[in-house]
Amino acid sequence: MSVLLVHMEATGQSVRRSVICSVGASESVSGATIRSTLGQPPNAGTVFTADNYLRQGFQQPSSCVSAPKAAFAIDVQGQAVCGGPYQFFYLDDPREETTFFWQFGQGSLPDSSLQQNPTDVTYFSTGSKAVLLTVTTGECIDTASLFLNVSHTPVRAEATTMDLLCLEDADGAINLFIEGGTEPYMVDWSNGESGEALTDLLPGLYSYSITDINNCFYENEAEINGPADSLQLDILITDESCHGNQDGNIEALVTGGTLPYTFSWPDGSSGESVSELSTGIYTLTVTDDNNCLRIEPVVVEIACEALEFYEVITPNEDGFNDFWVVESIENFPENNLVIYDRWGRKIFEQKGYANDWQGTGSDGKPLPFGTYYFVMNLNDSSGAVYTGAISIIR
Repeated sequence: MSVLLVHMEATGQSVRRSVICSVGASESVSGATIRSTLGQPPNAGTVFTADNYLRQGFQQPSSCVSAPKAAFAIDVQGQAVCGGPYQFFYLDDPREETTFFWQFGQGSLPDSSLQQNPTDVTYFSTGSKAVLLTVTTGECIDTASLFLNVSHTPVRAEATTMDLLCLEDADGAINLFIEGGTEPYMVDWSNGESGEALTDLLPGLYSYSITDINNCFYENEAEINGPADSLQLDILITDESCHGNQDGNIEALVTGGTLPYTFSWPDGSSGESVSELSTGIYTLTVTDDNNCLRIEPVVVEIACEALEFYEVITPNEDGFNDFWVVESIENFPENNLVIYDRWGRKIFEQKGYANDWQGTGSDGKPLPFGTYYFVMNLNDSSGAVYTGAISIIR
C-alpha cells in the first residue's frame, strides 16, 4: 500500500492525478499511457489527446484491451456564430452490446444522451465545456473527455404577458426578454408591429421572429387570454303609465364578462330589476367578477304623454274623420271630457270618453262649423289635465 502522485503533461494539456492508498502496477508505453488498478478517487475516467492517453480506474479484464474505446469528435451543425447546435461523432467501432452515456457539460440542452451520435445539442452559456463520454461493452468500461469552446449562444426570448380582465379595455401586453445572439435585435410580429413590446392587445396568439446582427434567427409565439365577450346589457323598460303612478319598471339582462355579476341602482337596489319607478333617468352599474364595469343610463318615460289629440273632425257621415279621436285614451278609462265654445260655454261633457263624439252639443244636435275647446282630465293618480282646440268642418 502506498501514496501515489502521478503527473502527466502533453502538448497544450496537463493532467494530474492524486491517489491515496493505490495498490497495483503502473506501466509506461509509447504515447505516455498510465494505468492503475485499485483505490481510484470518485469520477475517475479517461482523458486523451492525439498523442497522450491516461486511463484510470479499476483493473479490467485483459479482454477489454480490444473493447470499443471512448473516442469521439465534435462538430457544429449550424453556425458557430449562431450558437450551433452541435453534433457528436463516436469514432470507434461499437459492438451490439455497447452502450453510450454522454455528458455535454454546463449550460447544455440536453445535458446528457444515450445515443451513439447525439445531435442538436445547444449551449446557453459561453466558455469551455467538458464533454464526457462513457462507453460500456459488457464488463468493459472506457471514458474520454474533450473540451469544447463555445463562443456564441443562440438567440432566444422569454415572453411575459398581461392578460385582459375586461375585453372592452383591450389592454393586453407582451414583453420580450431577449438574450443570446449578438445585438442589435430586430423583432417582427404577426400583427405587423415591431419591437420587443406590444400593448393594447385583444385575446389571441401573437407570433414573433427575432433576427440578430449575424442573421441568426429565432421564432415563437405568445398568447393573450381574456374573456370571450365583453359585458353586454339588454334593457327592458316599462314606462310609467302617467305622472305620479310610479309604475315604471326596468329589467337588465347581462351577458359576457365573467360571472357572477353585481348590480347597482341609484336607490341602492342590487337586483337585476327595479320597479315602482317614476319618469326619469336611472343609471345602472354592472360589475363582473373581474371588476369590469358597464354603466348604462336608462330613461323611463310617461306612457300617457303618447296621447295624440286630433285637431279637426268632419262629421258628414262619409266614414272618414266623423269622430274626434284621442289616440291611446283607452288606457285611461276614468277620463272626463268637457268641450266649450268660443265664449267659454260648456256645450258637451262625457265621462270615460271613448272616441265617439261627432261634434254635437249636450242635446245631441250638431254644432255649427267653427273652433271649440276641450279639457281632458285623465282622473288618474298623476292628476294630468290636457287642453286644446278642435275644429269642426262640415
